[in-house]
Amino acid sequence: MVYKNKNNAGIQPVYFVNSKKIDSSIIKTIDPNSIESINVIKEEIEIEGEKFYGKVDIKMKKNYNPEFISLSDFKLKYVTQSDASAIFLVDNEIIKGDYSTFIIDQNYILKVIVDKIERQDESLRIDVIRLLTKSEDNIKKSKEIRIRSSEGE
Repeated sequence: MVYKNKNNAGIQPVYFVNSKKIDSSIIKTIDPNSIESINVIKEEIEIEGEKFYGKVDIKMKKNYNPEFISLSDFKLKYVTQSDASAIFLVDNEIIKGDYSTFIIDQNYILKVIVDKIERQDESLRIDVIRLLTKSEDNIKKSKEIRIRSSEGE
């Protein structure tokens, strides 16, 4: 969500989930079906000396407990034995933000695909970590049966 106001150009809103301040990146991996309500306040707000234009307060349903984790911590927890640099994609969108502050709800992750790229001639080692969320499209695609021929058809 981006709010445009001529007087507050460049100032982003602050996000809260269940009354806890959280990075706006959570929007990419929060299950919309688990949201009870969203309250938006469109005014300038200052929190701990930092100015925001607007407040987005997301309240989750009582039976849903999100498990927030940064992409950096996610890599440490789930990508085994890797000191390589990483590139994250969420639903095939490259994440360009700071992985230590980019937050996801790991309960809404359907699948993790890690491709390791190593080029000895260039001393290049990169982990490409693709996270697929539990969106309707991704769930539908995961249930599709794909038949592949060994003859290249």
